Amino acid sequence: MTDRPGIRGHPLSIGRISQIAFALLVGAAILTWPALLNRGAFFIPDTSAYVRSADAAMHLAFGVTTPWSDKLDGLTQTVRQEEIGSQADGGNASAKGTPRSRIIHPPLLGRSIFFGALIYLPVVLLGELAAVYVQCLLIASVIWLSLKPGSARAPPRARVRGFLVVCLALSLLTGVAFVGSLLVPDFLTGVMVLSFALLACCWDHYRPVERTFLAATIVFAVLSHTSNLPLLLALAVGGFLLRAIGRKIFAPALVIGMIGCLAGPASEYVYKEAVRATLGTAPIRPPFLTARLISDGPGIKLIDEHCDELAFVVCRYRERLPYDSDLFLWSTDARTGVFSATGFGEQRKLSSEDSAFALATVAHYPLDTLGTSLRAFLRQLTLMDLRLWKGPPATAAGEETGAWSNLPPDVRRRMLQTRNARGDMPIQPFQALCIAAAVASLLIGGGFLLKNLRSRDDETAWMVTMFIIILGGIVINALITGTLSKPDSRYSLRVLWTLPLLAMMIAPVLLRRLSDKKDAQSAA
Repeated sequence: MTDRPGIRGHPLSIGRISQIAFALLVGAAILTWPALLNRGAFFIPDTSAYVRSADAAMHLAFGVTTPWSDKLDGLTQTVRQEEIGSQADGGNASAKGTPRSRIIHPPLLGRSIFFGALIYLPVVLLGELAAVYVQCLLIASVIWLSLKPGSARAPPRARVRGFLVVCLALSLLTGVAFVGSLLVPDFLTGVMVLSFALLACCWDHYRPVERTFLAATIVFAVLSHTSNLPLLLALAVGGFLLRAIGRKIFAPALVIGMIGCLAGPASEYVYKEAVRATLGTAPIRPPFLTARLISDGPGIKLIDEHCDELAFVVCRYRERLPYDSDLFLWSTDARTGVFSATGFGEQRKLSSEDSAFALATVAHYPLDTLGTSLRAFLRQLTLMDLRLWKGPPATAAGEETGAWSNLPPDVRRRMLQTRNARGDMPIQPFQALCIAAAVASLLIGGGFLLKNLRSRDDETAWMVTMFIIILGGIVINALITGTLSKPDSRYSLRVLWTLPLLAMMIAPVLLRRLSDKKDAQSAA
């Protein structure tokens, strides 16, 4: 395959493709250094759910059994028993006839089987570090493409060197290497924002195969985490608005964004129907909104002042409230937990009332809800610490709890030998660098935006629009995760690395212009 040198890069050949593949493999290896230093991948309690979802599908489809299959039989049998019991007693999970052997977490919506499929084979065949490498390879591939608009005309070797320098700088100055070493789909959020921005602003810089890859990355990110759907929708709407006010936004990118938004609900429907056909019951979406509103305060006021008239199921558990939203959702202790500490029928009722409870809370206490949401948003926007990677996770009091509670014994033993499990992962120097790089990139990018907002130059225009989209993605990400979930630094770090990367994308263009200007002055 060949292509003309110029805006889409140098002609492709077997040697050039090999050179690119080598660069990507080395760049991905650079990004894995936190996992190598940790002597293992980083886990949170959700990680096992992703791997087990893919393992369950492989087992049911092909009869494959792995160490992650140790709970499959108990899961399917207990779900059916619990469903029968809940139907027999009208959904009262505490009734005498309900089986005591109850699943802690029923099949849940929000733990994507699609992301589980990405890391499943590396985890099972080669170990957890192999899954980290796969994640970092995807990040490296998008970084490579992000540098193309500013360096497409550079010599191939210079482009490879520049790419590796950027990977090294990002791995040390931002949280991208830490996010890539954590086996959850958070890393895909920054990748999605960046891919959308590249297609929206630089569509004509890419070959069809590169556009297809970026588009597939966007769709896969939406399939992998529910928070990416509203984020992509906001980016697509923002793209339409930017186009309407005269900014150059490529229409195919907006179409891809809308396709990604449609793919999210469609994939969830397919998953629900597959679970229903296999287990005889639909999966449950945990009541995230209920947990969040109760933890923040307005939900408790609704329970105390209006439960007599509204009669929500959660009102039965007033003596256990308010506790942290994580305890509400995941604690199996009847003194502090609600969702995971009740029967399957009760869990389904809590889930079905989640949106109604949220709407009732907003209707009765709009100012309180707005105030708590605003505080959560601002807190999420400013969270940039790496405490999660220092370890151990706050919920992990010992071997049988927290991030390692649901792991197969061999995997648990390996995880307990990591620096994260011992709490001695050295993160302080990198945390300071991460904060400094984010602030510096924001100031530099903001200055560039103000200076060139009305520029008619094509190169300057796409850089300005890229900055607007990426900054918007960072703010919207904080708004979504801060208000709908518990503020967590990993939600900020998963997108913040795109801002310093943008500065590195712009640098070659500015340096080339400076060089051209000096040459023109010399010639004059």
